[in-house]
Amino acid sequence: TPLFPSTFTGYVWSDLGQDVFDNWGYFYIYLPKKYTYHAIDFGWNINNADGVTNKTQMVANGNVFEIQHGWAVQGVFRLSVTLLEGNELFQVGMGGNMGCDSYCQLNEFAAYYTVSGRQARLSCIKSKQIGTTSEDFFVCAVPHCVASAKRASLSASRDGDYLSAFTAPLDGVTLYFSKRQNVADWIAFDTELTQT
Repeated sequence: TPLFPSTFTGYVWSDLGQDVFDNWGYFYIYLPKKYTYHAIDFGWNINNADGVTNKTQMVANGNVFEIQHGWAVQGVFRLSVTLLEGNELFQVGMGGNMGCDSYCQLNEFAAYYTVSGRQARLSCIKSKQIGTTSEDFFVCAVPHCVASAKRASLSASRDGDYLSAFTAPLDGVTLYFSKRQNVADWIAFDTELTQT
């Protein structure tokens, strides 16, 4: 199981407004067969206008990945990682300091959606600081293969203020991040549109 590597460097959100966290992200691809972590290359700009998707490619241990990212709508960041060349399943992970002063609460939950008549599972986590709703933070994962979406595809662990999240081994996944609002229903609708 990949966990957030303490010496890892990568892109982080320093705050995301309203003190949601203190440096969280460090987004990476983990290759289980090689036991290697690779910082996700977001290219030159991660914070374009709402609705603008950036696209880059990166190579990790001979595997070629396509990275698509951007604010899908106001308040919802979408990150898609697809294996273009290679045959190795991978995991996407992220983590950092939630800044909740030891008042963190972590919940995992699921929502369901239908793609081409087949039911799929949307795996989500919610991190919150007890006593406030302004610091609620949600992450949801949608495997690109509908067959893979029948089981949980996102897990998380917490150690004090530190939250690590990572996907199951997949050949492609889209992650959604939002603060304050549980947007699982919107994600399910977005997924039905993009996967049909």
